[in-house]
Amino acid sequence: MFDAWFQASQGWAPFVIVAALLALILLAILLIWFVRSRGARRRSGDVVKRHKRVGSRKVDTVPPPGSPSRPPMPAPTQGEAIPQAAPPAAPELERRRVTVAPPPDMPPSAPAPSDVRPAVAAAAAAAAAAGAAAAAATRANVPERDETPMPSRDTDTGPAAEAGPPVAQSGAAATTSASEATIGEDMGTYVAVTAHYGSDRRDMGETADPGARFSYERADVTNGKPPVSYGTVTVSIPHSHVVGGLEDRTWFQYVTFQARTPDQAVMVTRVTPQSKDAFFSTLNVAAQRSSKNDAFIFVHGFSVTFADAARRTAQMAYDLNFRGAPIFFTWPTPGLLNSPLTAYTTSEANADLSKYRFRDFLRDVLEKCDATTVHLIAHSMGNRLVTEALLMLDTVLGEQQKAKLGEVILTAPDIDATTFIEEIAPRIAKLTSRATLYASSKDEALAWSKKVHAEPRIGEFDLITTLPIGLEVIDASSCYDPSDGIGHSYYGGSEPVIGDLCYLINLGLRASQRQLTLTAINGPGGTCWSVLKAPLSAIYAAINSALTTAGQAATGST
Repeated sequence: MFDAWFQASQGWAPFVIVAALLALILLAILLIWFVRSRGARRRSGDVVKRHKRVGSRKVDTVPPPGSPSRPPMPAPTQGEAIPQAAPPAAPELERRRVTVAPPPDMPPSAPAPSDVRPAVAAAAAAAAAAGAAAAAATRANVPERDETPMPSRDTDTGPAAEAGPPVAQSGAAATTSASEATIGEDMGTYVAVTAHYGSDRRDMGETADPGARFSYERADVTNGKPPVSYGTVTVSIPHSHVVGGLEDRTWFQYVTFQARTPDQAVMVTRVTPQSKDAFFSTLNVAAQRSSKNDAFIFVHGFSVTFADAARRTAQMAYDLNFRGAPIFFTWPTPGLLNSPLTAYTTSEANADLSKYRFRDFLRDVLEKCDATTVHLIAHSMGNRLVTEALLMLDTVLGEQQKAKLGEVILTAPDIDATTFIEEIAPRIAKLTSRATLYASSKDEALAWSKKVHAEPRIGEFDLITTLPIGLEVIDASSCYDPSDGIGHSYYGGSEPVIGDLCYLINLGLRASQRQLTLTAINGPGGTCWSVLKAPLSAIYAAINSALTTAGQAATGST
């Protein structure tokens, strides 16, 4: 009987096997999206934000009754050696955010940005003692090298947590919301942030999903076509957005084929291709929104789509309250689902080609953009493009273009540690004194890269045996978030790291001056810095205090 059943089953057995495999694949997809959505919900918390329209003003309010009005945050001003600013006292703070459209960066009577720098320095110096005390109080509650997971934002209590500018309430607990909404255009239920892009990916033309316009393949350069495309992209930032989040569909919305909506997701809503001349024309207008007239260029790493690069750029600009022009350069890198066996090696080969195209892109930005300062932010394998381009441009750029180069921020670099320390770092240090390296000992992606290359990566903090010359080294190991999974996205997803970047980009403070966000630790052959879990509300308040005081002093001196 068993033999007869076995022979009869031969016809339908293959169908059962195929069905079982499909079921396993579907189960794996559901599991992945469940983990991702669970992490997103954990980061989002119970943020409740109310938005009003008052004439041409947008007011986000969760005000305590009878609180005095808080002055708007003036435009950031670059300072080269500015001590730590102190957060304002909690009782004097109203949890209220007012934005004028378009937001003026400086009062009409304010002097030029270069004249404001002494005022910023004076204001910060006057508050240095109080700032050091606030940092000491924060440090007393935070272990110097705490290896525990990041706490929920709802656990921030005390004066530091009460002192932040944009705050929403969830019950009795204060929760940090996103940055001052001076970035982008308020669309009622979300903010539309526009970023400029350069890309050497293959342009697929108009698509139903704007974010799918560029594929993971190299650009088509046949018949003399240029390798780099230019344009702008618009990304939605929901009003429910929290710092560091890339809000997306939940797993249930995904499996039920519900479309993304801009009021719930950080998503690409529009892509506008431009000619090279039109690109720099609109870029100059965007940079002039800030009195500092600045811009930043973000270069992503391995296995990042065009849409995800755009989403991260807009999210960082919004969370950093960056009022200049956000730019990103996106290069072809297939994901593991596209090429499971060759995705990484293909990306390395593409990076070797794209570094030349990014070199030309960066040179054009430094020469043709009217921005006075251009910051660079690189992540993972994207650090190869940025560092190689800087080394190639070292002998090509004129002094005027070199002077435009602002902060060079290298996060989680997937670069051979020895090569970086011996060859790359010394040459970058000669080009700029404003280079910062963020590394982590809990970066599983770089641990995997080390196995592939048989050598440690410079982004693995615990494997750095010699400090790179001329760079400030920041240990972000304490910012590990279990919801991140591999601990590789702290540069844009960790609230403490974003807070530290706020100081670095908005005020130009060096590591020794960022007392509220960093603490000194003994590194291999010198001093390094570890990121503190300070509430972002206190960091925003400290920056607000320094810049507000500086703006008032500068206005009064005229």
